[in-house]
Amino acid sequence: VRWFAAARRQPARCIYIAIANGRTVGSGRLDFSDLGRLAEFGVIVAPQWRGHGYGTEIVRQLVAEARQMGAQQLVADVRRENLASLVAFQRAGFKRQRWQPAAVFIDGGYVSDFVRMARRCD
Repeated sequence: VRWFAAARRQPARCIYIAIANGRTVGSGRLDFSDLGRLAEFGVIVAPQWRGHGYGTEIVRQLVAEARQMGAQQLVADVRRENLASLVAFQRAGFKRQRWQPAAVFIDGGYVSDFVRMARRCD
């Protein structure tokens, strides 16, 4: 809850809640930088709703939103073992840009290997 409250106060961050049939199935985040031309994505789908296409739909909706807000380049860092997310981003036109070994610091340590997914907004 603290993270969400702090995130809402950041003017360059947009947070979206994904609802299907009256139930929260996930969320999406856009962080804008480079004068609004670059949008970084974050997508979460609740475990019980994975495998139903919600991740792919959240990514598609976020791409449309980022485009409408003027972003030119879109990026997402996806854990290498998260095949479902990699597929969802590929379906939305993202390409693998590079692999980042243990590049993210979470809870006191570097975790996982990440793949940078990217696409242009045009």
